[in-house]
Amino acid sequence: MLNRSAVFKRSTALLTVAGIMLMGSLSGLDATSFAHAAPAAQVKVSREVGEPLKAATELAQSKDYKGALAKLDVAAAKASTPAEKYQVSTVRRYIYAQTKDYAKLAETLEGQLTSGMMPEGEVKTVRKELAQIYDRSGNTAQAVKAAKTYISNYGHDADLSIYIAAKALDTKDYKSASEWAGKAIDGELKAGRTPPETWYKIAMKASYENGDLPGYYDAMEKAVIRYPSDTYWRALAARGRTQQGYSIERLELDELRLMSAAGVKLTPDEKLGMAEAAFERELSAEALATLLPMSKNGELEADPAKTARNLRLLSKAQADTDADRAAISTIVAEATKKNDGLAIANVAELSLSLGDAKGAVTLYQTALTKAGLDPATANALRLRLGIAQYRSGDVAGAKKTWSSIKGTDGAQELARGWLLIVGKG
Repeated sequence: MLNRSAVFKRSTALLTVAGIMLMGSLSGLDATSFAHAAPAAQVKVSREVGEPLKAATELAQSKDYKGALAKLDVAAAKASTPAEKYQVSTVRRYIYAQTKDYAKLAETLEGQLTSGMMPEGEVKTVRKELAQIYDRSGNTAQAVKAAKTYISNYGHDADLSIYIAAKALDTKDYKSASEWAGKAIDGELKAGRTPPETWYKIAMKASYENGDLPGYYDAMEKAVIRYPSDTYWRALAARGRTQQGYSIERLELDELRLMSAAGVKLTPDEKLGMAEAAFERELSAEALATLLPMSKNGELEADPAKTARNLRLLSKAQADTDADRAAISTIVAEATKKNDGLAIANVAELSLSLGDAKGAVTLYQTALTKAGLDPATANALRLRLGIAQYRSGDVAGAKKTWSSIKGTDGAQELARGWLLIVGKG
């Protein structure tokens, strides 16, 4: 919201600038001054209004607010012109600000706005301050209404938009909270500014509580671009599991690949799980790429009960990788002779794990031309084709491939993660 001191600085200035000239025999009195009393620099008031108004101003300056308000009641009863009434309300405005009577301050400001006497240059500022004043008075509904009125009249305001969102979240109006958090975020981005991470969290929570999972993940995608975190990436990697056709056997390794590519700090158990998933797909080189760093930093031997088994995995990964490298040319040649898309895709993945990204691209593309692939399998192959294209340096091709993946099997969600990594978001 607004800086709290802004209201009080403005109210203090009410007694320092423009003078009132009293008609009749009082015209020679010293000028009583306060800011923004009326559009004119000098405002003439009748003697009946001027005397109590002058007294009220002096009492207010000496902090006798009760006495000042009594004199203002006398002045108000005699005020007949819009200018006189505005002058009286201006002193009230000062007193209510000083005494922190926010409810009456809001009422006074609303009256001044309605009067049409407030200088145009001040109207915008006051309309924004009204939201804060209503909020401090405990009238949240009016604060939100004032905020919306300001935005409707003057366009995007980051403070007010996120205020509306936060208050909607407090009252469990999750749809409005999501809508206004989105407006706040989009408005800041259009202005070339980076919204605070808390704004994205409001959008995420509102969407989640509203049962809007697409909106929840959309807000998270926007957040992770500017505030990368393992928490966000883990959630984004796992969101494919919410899809009806998801299969852990088909996509678990791909989830871990995505997290690894995003820079997530995998736990030792996750790394071992990644190596095991690679073994299940007969990708010894990928398993080895995971296990070797673990061997060097001592993670394979961190748990004495698992040390022997982990070292056996490392030894097998090394031996099988050596064998695959020696036989890869023959394996590729034999696979390409077949009309089996899945067999060719398996060889494509083997080639990719051994570092031949360009060769893997060709093999994946060939596999996808073959008949007999079910939609979920074909999507998984497109996901991996995109990875191969990305690793081969064809970023545009990778983006096009990942963007083409549609369905409810989880591959599309993983593809969106890769698109975020390569900068689509």
